[in-house]
Amino acid sequence: MKTKLVALATTIIASALFAVSSGKAASIPGWKVLNFDVDQSVSSQKQTSVLLDDKKDLHSAENSIRLWTGARGLKILRGAISDMRGKYPEDKWLSFEGSGDLHQVAATLIETLPKPYQPITVIQIDNHPDWFNAPEHFHCGAWVVQALKHPWVEKVIMVGQNSSDIRGDQFRFAPFNELRSGRVEMHPLLKEQALVPFLWSSHVKGVAASHKRIWGTELKFDTVRSVGAEAMGDRLARELAGKNIYISLDKDVMGEADALTDWDQGQMTLKELLTIIGKITASANLVGMDICGERAPQPLHGLLKRIDSGRLTKPGAKDFDHANQVNEKTNLDIIKFIERECAVSKNVSGEVNARPAKK
Repeated sequence: MKTKLVALATTIIASALFAVSSGKAASIPGWKVLNFDVDQSVSSQKQTSVLLDDKKDLHSAENSIRLWTGARGLKILRGAISDMRGKYPEDKWLSFEGSGDLHQVAATLIETLPKPYQPITVIQIDNHPDWFNAPEHFHCGAWVVQALKHPWVEKVIMVGQNSSDIRGDQFRFAPFNELRSGRVEMHPLLKEQALVPFLWSSHVKGVAASHKRIWGTELKFDTVRSVGAEAMGDRLARELAGKNIYISLDKDVMGEADALTDWDQGQMTLKELLTIIGKITASANLVGMDICGERAPQPLHGLLKRIDSGRLTKPGAKDFDHANQVNEKTNLDIIKFIERECAVSKNVSGEVNARPAKK
């Protein structure tokens, strides 16, 4: 008996030493940390790469997938995600997509969520709403419309938007009926009101208040800054208690201290972001999360894509290495946070203990 116990202890100690010496962090139990590597931004982050459980190299299809994803790119992307679902059918995924040019990958990840994780509420945290009815539907600025096509997506809650895309006139190109019914809910970072011209509605459920005016509908918002990150998190936590949620994060929602991206950026801090996520995940069931908003190593190719992205006359991104260091630090902080908030703990014998309930 003693011999068996000694052998078991030796095996455990040897495994622990190997894990430390290899530099490979233990996976979050029940989760897989994945990279769908289209633009090679995340794969160039050495510390983040060590924490990945798996990666799909899609760099050869970058031009077919990035910014908007055509038929060829969509077939490749769906095939890669399907392969991953086959390998990890029961795990929850923390998926890294790369640049904000790739936020439409979120739509393909959401459409393949396993049945036990349905229905879901999508929490979209982004400087942009990404909800426009664009000609190219699998577009980084239009993927929310694709997610709303699934009946088991009960709701999309938008948090932190602060770009010109939430001017009143821009709401005419958005799924306004979904906002009116409350299936889309909006909490910008700073903007407290908008006038939607030539659309009249006395009651828009997805905002704090709405009023008919002569020229259209006035929308009023409860914003992250007016309410406060903690109070906003508490409010959403109460609304989502017991529900399945999926978080889609574009790091351009943050200021340049926490992220350096290819798009115009907001002003949310990493502390505000993690406060809101932490409050929500304390009461709801997080079934998956994707992250984009890196700076791509290479510029967009193709005249139409450069025009569409507003980069035709802009110089290419400078100092990629510095940007990648800033972005990697935030990625590592998010991974640690998700591990702490959503994981179970393991004791030295390998037995799994449920994380204590939060008070």
